[in-house]
Amino acid sequence: MIGSPDEGPLRGAERRIDAIDSLRAIAMTAVVAKHCEILPFGWMGVWLFYVISGFVVTTSLLSRPAAEQRRPSALLGQFCARRAARLAPIYLAYVAVGFVVSGLASGHFQGLVLASLVLFFNNFQAAFANGDFTDFPTGHLWTIAVEFQFYLVFGVAFALLPARALKWLLVGMLALSPLLRFAAGLWLPAAGFDPLRAATAIYMMSPMHFDSFAAGALLALGRETWSRRGPALGLFACGAAAFAVYCAAYVLVNRAHGAAGVEMLRNVVSGIQFGDLRQVWLYSVLAAASAGLLAVTLADAPVWRFVVRSRWLQLIGRVSYGGYVYHIACIWGLGELLRRLPATELLQSHALAFEVVLFLAALPLTVALAWVSYRYVEQPIIAAVGQRLRRSAPAADAELATGAMDV
Repeated sequence: MIGSPDEGPLRGAERRIDAIDSLRAIAMTAVVAKHCEILPFGWMGVWLFYVISGFVVTTSLLSRPAAEQRRPSALLGQFCARRAARLAPIYLAYVAVGFVVSGLASGHFQGLVLASLVLFFNNFQAAFANGDFTDFPTGHLWTIAVEFQFYLVFGVAFALLPARALKWLLVGMLALSPLLRFAAGLWLPAAGFDPLRAATAIYMMSPMHFDSFAAGALLALGRETWSRRGPALGLFACGAAAFAVYCAAYVLVNRAHGAAGVEMLRNVVSGIQFGDLRQVWLYSVLAAASAGLLAVTLADAPVWRFVVRSRWLQLIGRVSYGGYVYHIACIWGLGELLRRLPATELLQSHALAFEVVLFLAALPLTVALAWVSYRYVEQPIIAAVGQRLRRSAPAADAELATGAMDV
């Protein structure tokens, strides 16, 4: 069976890829560390998630029965149902809790913020206004809106376009997104945005990051090629080289602006980037590096396999979606608890030590909560929706009922 120690990590197009769960675990851990303020560049884990998402949804669509693929409306309907069953339930439950808690705590129920979260335009709401509930952590959920917006565009394109046109569309996204970031870098300051607001808007607007999803989708469309070690290692080397060149170039840019020592490392990969075309190149570099990492995972590269075959990482990655939804609440709640404990007064006087302890407590709590959610909420909903789809459409596959649509 594919997936055995002799045959690598793949289980077939319609089944989960355990090694990709390890990548998800790495991405989620980086994000948690970022929000615990111990890993300034941990936000890059989100872009790894984007590339993985592009690969996963494309692989899922490619695994659909041929009869269904010839019927665009059926294909799109099944795709939307599967994505909604996988992503919406715990997300909407979290949003509902946040809306109630925030409203009761502040005395003001924020209807527009709720609408932006429920209708998946929170990234635009957060970029240009207020996208967060008061007194409840929802500031990370804009990324889920970005994913849903890509799913909508890509699902329609996959259903309606022939294969060659779909590939050209994805290649076009690789070029268009950096061009949009370049244009936004000119237009937003001219429209009165200060550098931080301009950087945040570019960071959150979905069309400016469709290149990352497109990179993952192209890997799925060319999986036979990119699962071979030679091409995979070549792509990884190109992505790593691009990242290294970017970092070296902007260290020199900082030096040219008068920075010295450690200051030359500021605003290279830590934080939201803007200025000197950082906002154009960094996200393209991350798309390339993440695609290379995904490719060597698919190819079961000898050195890397010892990481991605970790059962612990695979377990964390399997529940990483719930972990992403819940992690800010876990960090926020544990932070409040630690600050109120008399035993932590000395710890609080040392910021880094406090943040490390917070991370070491928040990560296992997040994983535990996500596992309970996955086992007792997400999987039953996925199975129920799968059964309903199979009754309504005989060609619907068993993928949904087993949770394999996560790939």
